[in-house]
Amino acid sequence: MRVVRAKPSLMAYSTALLIHSSVRWIILAILLTALIKSLAGWMKKLPFSGVDRVLQIALTSWVDMEVLVGLFLYWMSPLTPKSGEQMSAAMKVPSLRFFAVEHQVLMILALIALHVGSVLSRRAEIPPHKHRRWFAGLALTLVLMVLGIPWSRAVPGMKGDPMSHSTLSSR
Repeated sequence: MRVVRAKPSLMAYSTALLIHSSVRWIILAILLTALIKSLAGWMKKLPFSGVDRVLQIALTSWVDMEVLVGLFLYWMSPLTPKSGEQMSAAMKVPSLRFFAVEHQVLMILALIALHVGSVLSRRAEIPPHKHRRWFAGLALTLVLMVLGIPWSRAVPGMKGDPMSHSTLSSR
């Protein structure tokens, strides 16, 4: 019996995609926790605690790593248009356009919003202002991430997955 092994690049891509798809849930959990905590801190005028700072560092670190994995996936993906002609064709198919352009743009904007919120929060001197600025950055980050998450892949059976049979057969 012959054992067939995947090409290293395909194996690396599949592994990175699994990690990338799984880590999103960790990030959303930390994000929602930080959002609720910052809103409570802002409304109750609480000091910006060590736990708040740990959540801030943990969230920005996880998102930074997730974006790096995402950039690797974009570079390795069989779905990424490699030429202007392929990009033009991908723009006509909503699920391919999402992965070729929209997902990356939204997630990079979310990363920027997160970092700006973190920096503005750290620069504020009054605790409620720290919480308010962090909350604003987190809220914008959450909106951008929710718009940029490929829900067709997050929820099994949803339409729009570019790897589904119907999408591939329509190309």
